[in-house]
Amino acid sequence: MGDPRKKRKKYTGPSHPWEGERIQKENELVREYGLKNKKEVWKAKSAVGEYRQLARNLLGATGEEAEKEARELLNKLTRLGILNNYSLEGVLALTIDDILNRRLQTIVYRKGLANSVKQARQFVTHRHVAVGDNLVNVPGYIVPGDKEERIRTVGISQDMIKKPEEKAEELKERAGVKKAWKKPGEGRPGRERPGKDEIKKPQEVKERAGVKKAGVKPDKEKSGEGKTDKEKPEKDEIKKPEEVKERVDVKKAGVKPEKEKPEKEEIKKPEEVKERAGVKKAGERHEKEKPGKEEIKKPQEEKESAGVKKAGGTHEKEKPEKEEIKKPEETIKDEQKGK
Repeated sequence: MGDPRKKRKKYTGPSHPWEGERIQKENELVREYGLKNKKEVWKAKSAVGEYRQLARNLLGATGEEAEKEARELLNKLTRLGILNNYSLEGVLALTIDDILNRRLQTIVYRKGLANSVKQARQFVTHRHVAVGDNLVNVPGYIVPGDKEERIRTVGISQDMIKKPEEKAEELKERAGVKKAWKKPGEGRPGRERPGKDEIKKPQEVKERAGVKKAGVKPDKEKSGEGKTDKEKPEKDEIKKPEEVKERVDVKKAGVKPEKEKPEKEEIKKPEEVKERAGVKKAGERHEKEKPGKEEIKKPQEEKESAGVKKAGGTHEKEKPEKEEIKKPEETIKDEQKGK
């Protein structure tokens, strides 16, 4: 056995990748003929370019060999059903559609053996289409003109395939629906456009959306005409944002909110609060009344009393008056008289 045949590229891609008009035309061809990708479009375009280039060269050539090649080219294209005008000028007038129309996929659909172009491709790839006595599973197979009448389906019930009359009705319906969609200023087919009075304003829409979120049923009619589920609160009942925030904070802390605020006299000052906190820490009871100025001891007296306790003596409760205090001279005289 010899070496396997080397596969060569059978098409040339576009010179520039981004061309709007070319891309639009290729997309239309892909949709119309049910092609897999744009490579099939480029293959057909390359084949047409080769035929036209060969015809152009033969028109400028003379001799027996040029005539022989021209006859072979024209016979081949006529046998495949691509060429209708038997002349080199007809070859120069060929287009991509002339070749795409001769594909097996397109002919199966045009003969009514499939409901759509894509279904025709599926039948071919699944080996449900035969050309003569041979099963063909290549959708891009170019069907010769003499074998076109011998194309048939294999292993498919005719109930799956619709009649041409039914297809025509469906196409008309689809065309009518598309036109109805394309008309400016109209909605979906079968629906009437709402009048100006029925169109809701954006404010009403927002209000209704807010009512739905709050769990309140929206009013069916405008205010003043229909009955509302809940009456609006009066000005006195409306809570201020500060009160609302306070209640929210109280709920989070788990404390019940106070109904009334305390008066000014009942409010304790921070100094008293600190004093009471200090008394509680020391384990002593809180005195109801503060001591007077006379009862408060000065720091000097506290030091003297502390010194007396250390010496083991008793603490004198009352100090002697000024008259009873003797001076040092008087004490000396009294001692001399006693002697």
